[in-house]
Amino acid sequence: MQPYRIQPLPVGTKPFYRCKYPHDTRFALEFDEATASIAEKVRFARITAGLEQEELAKMIEVDRTTLLRLENGQVTDEHTKTSTLIKIAVACGREATFCCDEYHSFMADGYGARIRKLRKENGWTQRIMSSRMGVALTTVKRWEQEKSRPSREHFEQLMKLVREGRM
Repeated sequence: MQPYRIQPLPVGTKPFYRCKYPHDTRFALEFDEATASIAEKVRFARITAGLEQEELAKMIEVDRTTLLRLENGQVTDEHTKTSTLIKIAVACGREATFCCDEYHSFMADGYGARIRKLRKENGWTQRIMSSRMGVALTTVKRWEQEKSRPSREHFEQLMKLVREGRM
């Protein structure tokens, strides 16, 4: 199978992508990164890189059906590996966190240090943070040591505490 490549053509203020399939062209034209889901970002990155699902799956060493389910939104964001999203973005020539949402961007390498930094910037001990978040002290320690990952719910709770200045 001959891979197809896409060239952005300057039309107005938004690049126009001529794709092999009309529905891909339509999708690329309507894509809005600010409101796009992870599934839409993955599909956009693949399409604009001119890759078929099979090609990209081989490049990032996953099964094509895994990529298909990811693009169709059949995999929950919580169960999507951050490393897979980063591999997809890099393979498609995008910034490493292009396919990531706020949670996955935070959970990229070094999330423990980021949690520790947020906690210390706000003058909180691990005990105070665990109390505010309703988790065990050992949970906070394990997050900072990257022995376990905060769930999306705990991440959102942490960000809310930081925004409210209660952290």
